[in-house]
Amino acid sequence: MKRIGQLSSYDDETVRRRLHGFLARKGYDSGTVRQAMDAAFASRKHRGVRFQ
Repeated sequence: MKRIGQLSSYDDETVRRRLHGFLARKGYDSGTVRQAMDAAFASRKHRGVRFQ
């Protein structure tokens, strides 16, 4: 969850790609990575590009 907060300024596709790579490098298998990303995106408030 901390990592997805650090990626909050990116669009969903970029966040998914970077988060998947991060977790894969940590040694998690693809099923675990998918579950973690689904949970993280379910709790994520902002979607897409944010303009300020």
